Amino acid sequence: AQARQAVPQIKNNVVEQEAIVRANEPITSDGLERLEAYENELRRLEILEEPGLQVRLVLGAFLMSLTIIGIFSALLHFIRPAIYASMRSLLLLASLILVYFLIARVAGTYGLPELLPITFVILPVAVLWDSRFALLLGFVMTFLTVAQSPFYASSQVLFLTMVGAGSAAMSVRVVRRRAQTLVFATVISLGYAVVLLALTFLEQKTLGEFMTATMWTTLNAFLSAILAMGCVPWFEWFTGITTDQTLLEWADPNRPLLRRLSLEAPGTYAHSVNAANLGERAANAIGARGLLVRIGMYYHDVGKVIKPQYFIENQPEGLNPHDSLQPKLSAEIVREHVTEGVRLARESNLPNVIQDFISQHHGTQLISIFYAQAKEQMSEEKLTKEDFSYPGPKPESKETAIAMMADSIESATRVLQEPNPERLRKLVDELIKGKQEAGQLDECPLTLSEITVLKGVFANSLSSIHHKRIDYPSSKHLTEAPKQREQSASTEVQNEEQIEIQDMNQEFEEI
Repeated sequence: AQARQAVPQIKNNVVEQEAIVRANEPITSDGLERLEAYENELRRLEILEEPGLQVRLVLGAFLMSLTIIGIFSALLHFIRPAIYASMRSLLLLASLILVYFLIARVAGTYGLPELLPITFVILPVAVLWDSRFALLLGFVMTFLTVAQSPFYASSQVLFLTMVGAGSAAMSVRVVRRRAQTLVFATVISLGYAVVLLALTFLEQKTLGEFMTATMWTTLNAFLSAILAMGCVPWFEWFTGITTDQTLLEWADPNRPLLRRLSLEAPGTYAHSVNAANLGERAANAIGARGLLVRIGMYYHDVGKVIKPQYFIENQPEGLNPHDSLQPKLSAEIVREHVTEGVRLARESNLPNVIQDFISQHHGTQLISIFYAQAKEQMSEEKLTKEDFSYPGPKPESKETAIAMMADSIESATRVLQEPNPERLRKLVDELIKGKQEAGQLDECPLTLSEITVLKGVFANSLSSIHHKRIDYPSSKHLTEAPKQREQSASTEVQNEEQIEIQDMNQEFEEI
């Protein structure tokens, strides 16, 4: 043992800057021994990789990425199947992800993980689709990032990208307008700052390192948010998607079309607002786009500004110009509010998804009140139903179908005598049943269970609007009805109620 210890462990020393071997010189046994010793030391310091290590790392990263992408694709098929049906949507998603990883490559080369532009991808996705999908995509991209060199298994990259994606996705739920882009950036910056502060304590970094990293993440958040939200209108145009931000911009009552409607057809404007509130609540109850229904209903009758006096809600009491017209001409005037509305919408560059409410809210329904008058004047064989029907098309989405229902129901309830909950529920049932039997809901994806839910929501909403109010003593002399009227109302029977509801079903569901 003593002899073994006496053997020197170091055969020779190589001083700094000393050449081990020189170019174009033969390698001696001593030089080869020096090279082998140098190689072993580099491996010990993990500066030189083992043979085949790079291949194994690339293969491992590829398999991990493939697994994550496969799981994400399967989930996407279930939660957003419409994306697979749109090549433009898939192309946009692929382009955003590609841009992200190209920039990530550059950021990794310069050792700046704080500049990973996850926000640039997640914000548009959350705005175009929804926060849930954006959050899922953000987590997938986070795991894909930490599976790549040079970010492999980096806790800093993991937390920064995850928090950045989460902040971007969830802030869309709070911030609804494009003008508030700086709010997006501020929320994301604060999320980054909290993560960096936590990592500073955990990894015992200096205050200077924390401030530098925070500066980079703040710059990243603001640039990404501004660029992303600036690109959203282009993304909307490319995919054909109308975002909530765009819808809210069209909800401004000072928009020329809405302003004109409120001034030239105030009765129609009031009806549109009431029907919009009714439809939005119903849409939200079945998971449809309530905001889209509301904005669509604001514009659905905008064509009435051309001849507002021919629609009952804009007529002074007792003055109806249809009384002096032939039924066919009256029907043509009523039909025109759809075609004229579409024309005005196109001239104003209204999004297509809102134009659908104008063209589809009556479907191909028969304008039965004028058709019935025409039948009294001539035989039915000489009449063409197409002359007394709306041009259509029938509702093709849940939202436009809900608009059709809300439009008819709101119109009918305005003239319903004593609108108690039972009569309101009966009215809703009859109106919707009539549309189903006429085939007006055949082309929309509403299910029977959803229609049942809609009936309940419509009835409850109307009951809350028309609930009985307290008759205060100070105003009782203004609201008290004559005794004769009270007695006649109290003698109304069930079959008369049914007749009244059926009459309104014919008169108000089409006009």
